[in-house]
Parts: sequence; C-alpha cells; structure tokens
Amino acid sequence: MPFAVDVANDGTRKYASLVVFNEVVSKLWNMDYEMNCTRYGCLFVESQLGLGKVFHLTQANPEPVWISAKQGDALSSNIVKVGLQGGLPVYLGRSSYGSRPCSVTVTSGNQFQNWAPLNEVRYPEQSGDILRDTGHEFVRAKTGDPVPPHAVVAGVSQPEGSLYLGRVGGNMACSISTEGGKIKSFCYISQKVQKVQSGEILVLTK
Repeated sequence: MPFAVDVANDGTRKYASLVVFNEVVSKLWNMDYEMNCTRYGCLFVESQLGLGKVFHLTQANPEPVWISAKQGDALSSNIVKVGLQGGLPVYLGRSSYGSRPCSVTVTSGNQFQNWAPLNEVRYPEQSGDILRDTGHEFVRAKTGDPVPPHAVVAGVSQPEGSLYLGRVGGNMACSISTEGGKIKSFCYISQKVQKVQSGEILVLTK
C-alpha cells in the first residue's frame, strides 16, 4: 500500500514501527526502524518462515524490468500505459540501445508500431524495450524537486545526463531531465520539442 512521506534534507529523521494484528493476538514486531527516504523509495513488510513466522521491515528501490519487442509483435500484458493518442493507448519504453526514452504506440490490431523518442525530433524506431508494470505510480512534480530514488532512468543525453520517464497533461509521455539530483524540465514532442516545468514522474512501487 503506497503512502507518501515528505523528504526532509535538514537532518530530520523518520521512523516506522510494525505491529501485526489478528483475531487472537497483536504483536509489535519492529519498533523505530529508521527510514532513509532520500536514498530508498519503498518500505516493504516481509516475512520469514522458520521457528514460527517473523515479520520485518526493509527498504529498497525496485529495479525496472524491460521487455524487448519490435514492430508487429503482439501487445504484451502488464506494461506501463501512459495515456491515449488518437484513441489508442500509448506505453512507455526506451530505444534499442537504451539511450533514449520513448513513447510506444500500437496499431488498432494491438500490435506494437513505433518507438518515438521523447527528447528530440527524429524518425521513430521500429524496435526497442517496453517497461513491464511491476507496480507503479505517477507522482506530481515540478522543476527543482528532488528526483525520487525509485524513478525510472530510460536514457542519457548531453548535456542533460540521466533522462527519466514521466508524463504531462495527464496522458502525454515525456522525458524528464535533471541537474544536481533535481528535476530540470519535462520534455515532450508536439511537432517540435516542448519543455514545461511541471508534470508527473513515474516511480516504481514493487
């Protein structure tokens, strides 16, 4: 169950405790587990079977899972959808060489069509990677906000550096450039390269 935690860079510490309830008994499994919200994006409750069941807390940043595909392949299930374009769904991906974030379009017959770069105007590619939906959210963000530790890098460029996946306008795929660990701009293609200062950044939750 995702929940938001404000990230403070002023040295303020944040803690979590874990209490398990059932019809018979309630038990405090973990108290005052210190969370590092600037380094880790997700807090998981895990269980271990041994001498009885033991619950504990752990922090991690989920890793993206990429699926290779090409034009004409059947639409995969459980991939990250960003919105609609011309009445057809648009998905998030990256170019074959992993250097450009892309919006991925499909045909009316549910076949992959094109991988269109999001940070420069150029001909779409006919193959690339698709981001599997292992669990995600689109989080509102703006220029100057710190990049969430569990955001998805889909490419690199000069001079922007790492490029992250996101969307603007609620349904239009975009790439997000950064500087010094903070969001710089949200870039999308609408006949030409457009840059805005607010949008949503994709973060993984599983």
